[in-house]
Order: sequence, then structure tokens, then C-alpha cells
Amino acid sequence: MAKARSLEESIGEWKVLCANLETTVENQKVTIQGLHDQVDAWNMHYLGLEAERDYLLALLDASSGGADNNPARTLTNEEFRVPNGPRKGERLQKRDVVYLKKVAELAKTRFKQWSNWWALIRDSRIFD
Repeated sequence: MAKARSLEESIGEWKVLCANLETTVENQKVTIQGLHDQVDAWNMHYLGLEAERDYLLALLDASSGGADNNPARTLTNEEFRVPNGPRKGERLQKRDVVYLKKVAELAKTRFKQWSNWWALIRDSRIFD
């Protein structure tokens, strides 16, 4: 009789533990969905910034007498080349250098997990 009671208590404890785990799993699903939503929001923000950049470059092109005369598009003598995307292999433009210097600075100061920032640029296909 004592053994049966002990088994009943053990089963009851397991049911409570399972219910707690199910609640934890549901909470984690909500957290993960929230993180996916944040990623989507940042992707939309990034795409909006790209559109803004393209608009401003077009304005600079027009006011400079064409893309070839736009100082932001002037080629540099940097050793790096555009790693991917439609400009793959091309020399960097001044605007690219501004971007890459900022990424390198942030990798040193705020986002140290990206100390190899060039790998981030290359592997994340930022220029696609």
C-alpha cells in the first residue's frame, strides 16, 4: 500500500514537472517569435535605409552632372574589393570606405563578437 501511494505521489510530481515544462516551452515560443519580429523590423529598417541611400545618391548624381562626377562614388585605392553582390570585385568607392570604417570601429568598441568584421561583411553578403 505504501509503495502504491509513493508511486502516485511520484506520478503527481512528474505531472507537475511536465506541466511546468510545457509552460516554459510556450513562453520560449513567445520569446522566439518576438525575436523573429525584431529581426524583421531591423530588416525593414535596413531596406528603408538602402532606399534612402539610393535616393540621396541619385540626387548627388544629378547635382554633380552624373554618377561619374559624384564625389561619393569616386573610386579609392583601398586594397579591399566589394566581396559580393552586383559590384563584386570592383574597387571600393568613397561611400563604401565610410561604411566599412564605421563597421570596423563598431566591431572594436560595441560589437566585439564581430572583431573579424570583414568576415561579417563577406559572409553576410551585405552588398547583395
